[in-house]
Amino acid sequence: METENSVFSVPMIRRWLKEKSGKTSKLAKKISEWTDLNISPSARIVDLGCGTGALSVEIAKQNTLAKVFALDINDHMDHSLEIPENLEYNNVKPFSLAECNLNPDIIILSGVIHHVSKKQEVDFIKDIGDALPVGGKLFVHEHELSQSRTQIIERAMLAITEIISNRCLETMETHYNFLSRKELNKLLEDNNFRILKEEAVGGRYVTIPQLAGNNITLAEKI
Repeated sequence: METENSVFSVPMIRRWLKEKSGKTSKLAKKISEWTDLNISPSARIVDLGCGTGALSVEIAKQNTLAKVFALDINDHMDHSLEIPENLEYNNVKPFSLAECNLNPDIIILSGVIHHVSKKQEVDFIKDIGDALPVGGKLFVHEHELSQSRTQIIERAMLAITEIISNRCLETMETHYNFLSRKELNKLLEDNNFRILKEEAVGGRYVTIPQLAGNNITLAEKI
């Protein structure tokens, strides 16, 4: 069995596919556009639950004046990546981002919320909010369940994908807490965030085919 840092592991294969397709670069560019990094080029950015760190690296490369913090609860970092000088990688304890005193202007959650159990999702978002100042931005890229009866099928397909790609080869914990857009918006709005914009992006930024689409959301701490 290959480890998560092996070039043949699922995370590394996904990273390679994203690089070949340009999807990581496109997502980083979208984040920069939506969070107005051209206006605030020296912003402090936290990529929480960064996984292999590929997105963090791309954001740091595209925004050389920004300070980027790549954080994850376990070391899933692809250490073969060339780390830009403006990027710092660290492990962090769950629900302790506010205690890190990183003073972020922007927090990114890309494929992270579904790794948090339903019982802990409020504590997770509250910790995010406590780490951000009023006016700070939260960018979320996440699976999106529909509101229709096909939600049961979507949830099953996503769970199977997560089992194969995460638990089997990455040994990454996941709780399959997939949300509809309405559920995500309510979670954010109930915890002092205002939705600024959102967009259904399908599979534009993912590499493994799945039945459910994906959505990106930009919210502001209020």
